[in-house]
Amino acid sequence: MRKITLLVLFIYTFFNAQSVEIEYSINKDKSNTNYSLFVEGQKSLFVPKDKCEKDHEDKNLIPLISSEIIVEKDTDIKIFDKIGRTRVYYKPNIQKLSWEISTEVKQENGFNLQKATTTLRDKKWIVWYITDITIIEGPYLFKGLPGLVYSVNDENNTYQFQLTQIKKEFTKCSLDLEKYKEITEEKYISTINTSNTADNKLLESLMKLDIPKDGLESLNNKISESNILRGL
Repeated sequence: MRKITLLVLFIYTFFNAQSVEIEYSINKDKSNTNYSLFVEGQKSLFVPKDKCEKDHEDKNLIPLISSEIIVEKDTDIKIFDKIGRTRVYYKPNIQKLSWEISTEVKQENGFNLQKATTTLRDKKWIVWYITDITIIEGPYLFKGLPGLVYSVNDENNTYQFQLTQIKKEFTKCSLDLEKYKEITEEKYISTINTSNTADNKLLESLMKLDIPKDGLESLNNKISESNILRGL
């Protein structure tokens, strides 16, 4: 596991009341992407790292067949996504995870870690959290532990979330979430299934064109990276 880069020399208690940006690497099979978790008091925003770095919207093919899942955690948890050019959000039926905290502990990269497990989407997840940083946050829906989530993986190691950076100084991510339309989780799943079928047909059509193989592989990789959280 690569060594975590800390951009600030911090005192653990400092983080309990301050705004921070926490970066996570997400791996699924051979796909990898990076997300930022912005924590401000009791609120947080989990967003693709490059989403906050862009000041424009791409208008090429990839945004039409890729996702941009954003998770806002406030009074309610909301999951935002872009399906084609349509922006939607829903409140997941699971608003709070049930945790089982183990007595197993370890040290890694200077952090004191404790193990916990939970179930989400019929999968068992193993989580290690930092006992000295009492931020009850983590990537995606993984929150509510008595410490900041350090790493997450499902029991089959299909998914891995790994904390990579903690930043005291950062530029806030400004997103206009008012443009997203609310739908139910059931409607979202149905729409995604329809969208995935259409996307596959489009990719099949592209494969019949005179496009270099490495170009198609690059396109496939970018789509897989952007859609990495849709399988959860």
